[in-house]
Amino acid sequence: MFSALPLVLALSVASLSPAPREAALAVRLADAAARFEEGTFSGEYLRTTRTEILSLSGAVLGLEEETVRVRVKNGLMAQELVRSLEAGHDVTDERRKSWSPVPPAAEPGGASSLPSKGAALVFSPLPLPAGECGASFAPAVAGAALSSGRLAWDCSTLTPLWAEMTPTDAPAELSEPRVRLEFARAGELLYARRYALEGVVADGATSVKMRVVLELSDLKPAD
Repeated sequence: MFSALPLVLALSVASLSPAPREAALAVRLADAAARFEEGTFSGEYLRTTRTEILSLSGAVLGLEEETVRVRVKNGLMAQELVRSLEAGHDVTDERRKSWSPVPPAAEPGGASSLPSKGAALVFSPLPLPAGECGASFAPAVAGAALSSGRLAWDCSTLTPLWAEMTPTDAPAELSEPRVRLEFARAGELLYARRYALEGVVADGATSVKMRVVLELSDLKPAD
């Protein structure tokens, strides 16, 4: 589901400085959680996608929201449109007439998702409330195709809490892109429950802000 804009965080643990190795492990866990794949998961959940167009001052110019129930069993997926909103109006019945399910995300493991040999991130401590640990990160080598941003994790369990970064593969028409992921657990499954991408898009002579938010809820892994 998140393979379109993966974290793409390649690490060389030996070169981390000055943050502890725990930061590297938290990043790896976050990267794995962000690559939640609908085709390999077994169970069900609700997937809500919200697309907003805003003026640079924050006024909402356009809004669409879609909630889909996804069920996966034995590698087979069934999707059901639960609700569809446009500019605050319920258009579910109308959308169901032409709605088609989103195909499963591609299987992970392609060359583009593999770490670059020798590439590294440099971490710096990030002050956070008690119980949370964090670090800002950036490529160790200027110009490297790696994200920069911030990451927070539970100090005792190393479970990622959230991450913010500049994506390395955002659409070319999107300037000032930013991604935020918020993580959660369902049993043993660690996943990104909320994914938000925003940036600025030129619309003729004016510019607008685009924000796409994808949230998973009511996630129930199969027994």
